Amino acid sequence: MTEYVPKLNNIIKNFRYKFVNNDLLILALTHSSYNDGFHNDVNNLNNQRLEFLGDAILNFVVAEHLYKLQPNAHEGDLTRIRSYLVKEDTLAGIAKKLLVQNYIILGLGEQKTGGSNKNSILADTLEAIIGAVYLDSDFLTVKNLVLAWYTECEDYQKLTKTSNQDKTEDFISKDPKTILQETLQARGLGLPIYKVIIVTGKPHNQVFQVECLVSGVEQKIYGTGTNRKKAEQNAASKILNLLKDNNCE
Repeated sequence: MTEYVPKLNNIIKNFRYKFVNNDLLILALTHSSYNDGFHNDVNNLNNQRLEFLGDAILNFVVAEHLYKLQPNAHEGDLTRIRSYLVKEDTLAGIAKKLLVQNYIILGLGEQKTGGSNKNSILADTLEAIIGAVYLDSDFLTVKNLVLAWYTECEDYQKLTKTSNQDKTEDFISKDPKTILQETLQARGLGLPIYKVIIVTGKPHNQVFQVECLVSGVEQKIYGTGTNRKKAEQNAASKILNLLKDNNCE
């Protein structure tokens, strides 16, 4: 991938961080669909491990920031706001502003289908970049970088405008999993249980099937999605519709 090195200076300008180890940056930009004559799944020659690390760092950075930003918010509200700020669409929006789509290293199949503009790939790549920055520097550096990116994010700007009014619910709607949990708790029932049944497809194009188990609902309910979270949301939505049809809400 030596032909890729000249592009690094342009990437660095956009990210506002200069890597000590450029190999980490290249790895962060390498999607699992890419194959340069190696077996990616065996040699980890893609950004999936960095994505795992970056996701954990991102969630902590946003959680800590919200804890300080909204001292009067309840745990449930903080959880919803964090979910809103780290959702796929928000991350993809930040990635596009950083022009990440111009530098993602994709396999031929994803190139032909416009993979560099897919929100899921953009969001995953941004998380991988966060993981790479952390390994290349330290936690304080990656924290400051992430928060700098967010200050230019429309979703974050909406949050800061409403935080003083303590009306975050005006722009953050509850997701199906949260609504289902609150509905069951209001009825004195146990929390829903989500089980992954099967995962199909290639690593870069997977489909998850998840079963949602709810006390009092004998019917088997399954949800599908391109990741576990989306599949769980889909299953929760189906349960809510079932409860509504049965006048059980």
